[in-house]
Amino acid sequence: MGDDATRQGLTAALTIHDGGQGSDLKPDKKKSCVGLLKAMGPGLMVCLADTDGGCLVTAAQSGAQFGYSLLLIQAILVPILYFAQELTVRLGILKGMGLTELMRDQFGPVTAWAAAAVLIVTCVGAIISEMSSIAGVFLMFGVPRWATCMGVSLVLLGVVVSGSYRKVEIIGVLFGAFELLFLYTMFATKPDAGELWDGLWTFKFNDSDWVALFAANIGAVIMPWMLYYQQSAICDKKMAVDELTYERVDTAFGAVLTQLIMASMLISIAASRSGSKIEKVADVSAALAPSIGDMAAKVLVTIGVTGASMVAALVVSLCTSWTIAEALGQPRSLNLPIREAKWFYSAYLGTCAIGFAVTASGVSIVQMNIVIEQINAIFMVPVIFMLLFLSVKKGILPEEHRVKGWYAWLLGVVFASVSIIAVYCTVSPLWS
Repeated sequence: MGDDATRQGLTAALTIHDGGQGSDLKPDKKKSCVGLLKAMGPGLMVCLADTDGGCLVTAAQSGAQFGYSLLLIQAILVPILYFAQELTVRLGILKGMGLTELMRDQFGPVTAWAAAAVLIVTCVGAIISEMSSIAGVFLMFGVPRWATCMGVSLVLLGVVVSGSYRKVEIIGVLFGAFELLFLYTMFATKPDAGELWDGLWTFKFNDSDWVALFAANIGAVIMPWMLYYQQSAICDKKMAVDELTYERVDTAFGAVLTQLIMASMLISIAASRSGSKIEKVADVSAALAPSIGDMAAKVLVTIGVTGASMVAALVVSLCTSWTIAEALGQPRSLNLPIREAKWFYSAYLGTCAIGFAVTASGVSIVQMNIVIEQINAIFMVPVIFMLLFLSVKKGILPEEHRVKGWYAWLLGVVFASVSIIAVYCTVSPLWS
């Protein structure tokens, strides 16, 4: 079947094939389900990490300020997210290298270190953002910021020394599962079906604030560290060619789930009709309180945002570790003991330490997160086009799996559109 699965987009991701070897597979349903369950993890985990505290606040502000008029974009973003992450699936499985390692192999150490530097900046910014989000929710209960950051750091360190990649993956997915609580708040706030339907088809392109939030929702869908993480995780998991389709399904499911959670947050706040401006996590709780009660709102938001930020913190810390070790050409695996992968574990410890030190210092959480999002938006552009180049260029991937034809043009147009909007969202405030 060759590369038909990807060229037909998300629908084709559900087709079982033999990784391009030329013959259809017809495994029984039991074996297919077992294979899918074993393969699932990298795509689901990284997509759950995408719905972190900052993204949830963006969705909440969209609902608070403009009701349901930004809801449709959440569905449109599903294939965009899948398109980008699927490239890491084929490169990771078919080449057996993380993105930094692959660039080192193809272009030399200078290019690899340039890419690593970009990634390290975004990951350090992200770990600060995630810790600050968790600190923000626990401040509602009077817990000092430094104490929360210390607790988060200890949990992150404890998870990674648990002994294997698979254990870390399971724990990460469990953290992310707490985000599903926002599906409950969506129904608990009792949104009006008629208003929701009308809002789907309401667009306010003449409103500068609506346009800014429109751009923010698009710009937040692809983070640079997501792309690096999934490719390296696939390699650490040692996924084989015959798992290619399963991992595409994993990625497609994660893309749908993460945008469903974003939509749930938007609907929850829109249905609460608070109309208040939301700038931090505590504002989300205040907006939900009239519908589900003050304490229930605090507890649900605390658990949901903490879970989302913890899985994201785990992902970005591991992403930094894999990237630095790959750039150095050093061993890098959660399946290795510390003494055999010193650079890998040292980088992980250093990332957590920086996150703790900066977040606990008392810097402005809101302003800091704005700067971090701006950095992500700018650095996303070269990363997604490097992925596309590696997937299109002859001689890197087997010909039957190389991105080509109309699908290559489609990805080029989609990535260019997302990049233009993300960059515009970042630089436009400088002109006003």
